[in-house]
Amino acid sequence: MGRHLVGDVLLRRPVTPCPGQLAVDVALPPSTVPAHALLLEAVRQTALLTAWRAYALKPAHSTLGALRVHFRGYADPELPMRCTAVWDRLGKDADGRRLTPVTLSLVQAGSAVLEATASVGGGPVTGSQPCGRTPLSASLRAATASASSMVVISASRVRPSPAS
Repeated sequence: MGRHLVGDVLLRRPVTPCPGQLAVDVALPPSTVPAHALLLEAVRQTALLTAWRAYALKPAHSTLGALRVHFRGYADPELPMRCTAVWDRLGKDADGRRLTPVTLSLVQAGSAVLEATASVGGGPVTGSQPCGRTPLSASLRAATASASSMVVISASRVRPSPAS
């Protein structure tokens, strides 16, 4: 899901319970990385997997163009979590690349931990390198997550990051 190392993939057992929907189990590794950062990574990976399953946008050539997250509660990293994604109609970004809108919900013990909307941009761009070559721990080490209820990440041009 945009990760080079299999151990950095947080998703397990993806299923399509009905048309237009994807559900995956989320397994958080023991880590010193802030829990909010790991939850954001799980949402990012689920969004990329959803775009791949829905419209064949390869995770190695896709990235989030926008992400809006509302944290609803605390997640215990030792308890099972499930992320459900619903995709919308395929669109295009300003550069003509395919863009998939995705709505996500991360649930634990029957309660929503977070809800998010994302836009996944995909498709190779001339001269691009596959993204996700940086190990997860290094990618998240610099991530900061506050206790605020809303995080908004947006990019005006969606391009895969160069390989490390």
